[in-house]
Amino acid sequence: MRTKPPGRVYVAQGRNGLLKVGYATRPTERVKLLREQFLARGDELERVEFCISTNRPLSVESTVVRFCKDNYPRKSGLEWFAHGCFDTVKALAEAESERCKAYPPLPLVTREEMAARRERMAARRLQRLVEMAARREQRARRARRGCDRRNRAARVFLAIVAAVAAEPADQKAA
Repeated sequence: MRTKPPGRVYVAQGRNGLLKVGYATRPTERVKLLREQFLARGDELERVEFCISTNRPLSVESTVVRFCKDNYPRKSGLEWFAHGCFDTVKALAEAESERCKAYPPLPLVTREEMAARRERMAARRLQRLVEMAARREQRARRARRGCDRRNRAARVFLAIVAAVAAEPADQKAA
């Protein structure tokens, strides 16, 4: 089974305080791209630091982005923040990367495995729908049976009342 290549989470900061959090599997190419992205946002890349390589870079990145989202104002995109503290974010990213090194890498799932999983889930969903329909039908039958019993009792009662009402008055007195 294949696994994702280990990635490195990075924290980048521009001269005007713009902060970017992300991850890359090819850091040198990412730095070039970051320069362009900072320029497109009207800032100039001042510094970039990559954390230690980790097996779960997306987990580390999402934790750091969540921290930044809670503490700094967002700026043009999900991973861009204004006026963030570079050193604090870098320290958090390093700590998270170190914590995630203890976990084994997540396996990549092939298209065939995903198709098989979807098929199993669809079969389970269909089975649950069939079972729910059967339970509804049983409840409806029980409700109709109860209704029929009440109707039968009411018909018997009405028949008795009609029979008593139809009897001659001298038989009623006796």
